[in-house]
Amino acid sequence: MKNKILFLIKKNLDPNKYKISYLCIFILIVFFTPTYAQRNKDSKIKLEEFRPINKSGAVYCPQITFLNIESYRYYYDPRQLKEIKRLQQENNLPELKKALDTYIRYFGIENFKKDLDLIWAYAQAAEKTGNQPLALELYRLLLKHHRGSSVKSQLAFDSLASPSEKPKYVPLKYYYELIDKWQLVDTLRPPDQMGTSMGEEINSPYEEYGLAIGQTDSIIYFTSKRLLMDTVNDPVRKYLPADKFDENIYKSVRLGEFGWDYPLPLKGLNTRYNEGSPCISRDGKYMAFSRCDAPDGFGDCDLYIAKWNEGDGIWDEVQNFGVSVNSTTWDSHPSFSVTGDTLFFASDRKTGFGGTDIYFTVRQGRKRWSVAQNIGPIINTQANELSPFLHPSDNILYFSSNGHLFSFGSYDIFKSYKTSRDTWCEPKNLGPFVNTKSSEYYFTIDASARLLYYARAEKEVRLMRNEPVVQDPYTNSDLYSFPLPMEAQPKAIVRFSGKVKESQTGEVFGGVVVVYDIADKIPIAPKYIDEEGNFEFELIDKKKYLLIVSGENFFRLEELFEVNGDTYREVEVQGVRQKMASSPAQQIETIQFKSIEFAPNSTGILPKMENDLHLIIDFLVEHPDFNLDIYGHTDSDGNKEKNKELSLQRAESIRNYIISYGRLETDRIKPFGLGSEKPLVFPEITEEDKRVNRRVEFRLFKKDMMLANPNKEDEKSEEELEKERMQNIEEEIKENENGDW
Repeated sequence: MKNKILFLIKKNLDPNKYKISYLCIFILIVFFTPTYAQRNKDSKIKLEEFRPINKSGAVYCPQITFLNIESYRYYYDPRQLKEIKRLQQENNLPELKKALDTYIRYFGIENFKKDLDLIWAYAQAAEKTGNQPLALELYRLLLKHHRGSSVKSQLAFDSLASPSEKPKYVPLKYYYELIDKWQLVDTLRPPDQMGTSMGEEINSPYEEYGLAIGQTDSIIYFTSKRLLMDTVNDPVRKYLPADKFDENIYKSVRLGEFGWDYPLPLKGLNTRYNEGSPCISRDGKYMAFSRCDAPDGFGDCDLYIAKWNEGDGIWDEVQNFGVSVNSTTWDSHPSFSVTGDTLFFASDRKTGFGGTDIYFTVRQGRKRWSVAQNIGPIINTQANELSPFLHPSDNILYFSSNGHLFSFGSYDIFKSYKTSRDTWCEPKNLGPFVNTKSSEYYFTIDASARLLYYARAEKEVRLMRNEPVVQDPYTNSDLYSFPLPMEAQPKAIVRFSGKVKESQTGEVFGGVVVVYDIADKIPIAPKYIDEEGNFEFELIDKKKYLLIVSGENFFRLEELFEVNGDTYREVEVQGVRQKMASSPAQQIETIQFKSIEFAPNSTGILPKMENDLHLIIDFLVEHPDFNLDIYGHTDSDGNKEKNKELSLQRAESIRNYIISYGRLETDRIKPFGLGSEKPLVFPEITEEDKRVNRRVEFRLFKKDMMLANPNKEDEKSEEELEKERMQNIEEEIKENENGDW
């Protein structure tokens, strides 16, 4: 009712004509709703100052800020709107942009439901006046808060979005397959398979979620729907039927490398009501948690705070956060900031942007907290945001959402930075090492930033009683741990980007870019090269990495690099270019390496050859559908037959080297000795001419490229195709001695 009164005041009354009405309503508010006056006062309170991050291209922070989300439920100024309409009719884009900027900055939450057309007009004006980043920001905002069709905004967003807006991650299954192939020739090791279960001691046949790190990294608290019938006299687990449950908070201690001890419920804190979603202040003195349907509650589920009693080793002095924080609906998922002076949480109160939003409250005294405020439209969307978590040292916000633009499943985990008192940066998806096609809720990092913990469910489930995310209340969710990947690292804010192109032609190829953290072995999700040859990663500054670029049409490249601030790198690879040969069969262009030159009358592999030979090995390992022909050549000195025998021995020497290192099937590689029959330079006059002719050439081809006549209805057998290919080679050898390949 109080919000409705304020809405009517701002929307329908002109302050110059209705001073008496204003006064009357003000008196009504003061005398009949005193808590509302308190709300206005508290709306000016801001959360604690966050440590700003370093400026970097990898972190995008909005140009526009919304300073009055809590001051105005709905902002309405008819005079400003009349001016905006006039500027639209005159198509005065520069002035229209200024007017819309001024108006939209005062938006309240209701404006994001009713006035998205003004944000669209602002985005169009920004784009047409050359401010592409602002236009992209506004299109992104429209997509987060749209209700109904968003095709127009999506098309506009896609037309401006850079590759970093929609990262093309390599599917992890393919990535692990690729690593398995590389291990034939390399010592590289991939990170552990996605999501290690915390074990049967922690995960029961029922739902576990809401994990929090305790006073040290070796202590955890978590929520479970299990109910032990007798935890003292009967060590065997006995649970209630699946349709009966009681949510409680449990504590477990790590047993070295052997997992976690059997969890015990918290005495004195758990009740016959439902408790869950604990979080511990960094100093270990306070726990915030949620309790549902309690007699002293204000809504379905309320937030409570408890104090650690060091002497008795228990949590006591449990108190409700009060009406300034809790609503008449669902409030849960609390998380303390680093200092413990700000508490973030999720709520489905009807005054938010969508289903569930993230809010915050600030400590104002020993036991008093400010009126809860919405965190704003950059983080919250018209869908659901849940499970906020503040990094224990960097005050970086992690949360779960099904409303942001880029996601892998229903609910994904994102991170966002805060650079000032009023600006949250655009949330980043944590990538495929954390997020899957399933739903990921909650997110907790240990103090050493070594491991992350989270809950994963194959289907959407209830995470606290009366929570709005409900499809199948009996679907199990379990707790998982995983080495903290680069995408989730708090300090991964430096942009490493580049372009892959062929060294001679500049041609752009598709492929995969893999980056390894050399020192700390932090997992980094691989990405595809985009259509223009570009790639981009967010990395930790001042560290060394290994770059691997792999693709079907070029040899794999590996090189070490170090980032020192935002880094751009053009990567040149040697391509494998296809062409149509003179024969009907489609073949691959011959490849020659300058390093592959034998000493006179020798067949020994020289050290300088090995790097390029390993390019061939890597390519064959990565592409099992390719075969290789090796052609040895000599100069014209000496006997022709002996030269032919020597060139064959050289080709066989290379073949044996490739097979021994790559552990490849022997029938995939065939050697040929051509002697001096196919010179590149004729006649040979100088020693340099002879050196050029004394070469080895490689011809890579797919097995399905050997079809002599693809128009024939009856396909030939592999033996016939191979025989025909060999005949073609012999015919080429017998052709003009001066012919060129």
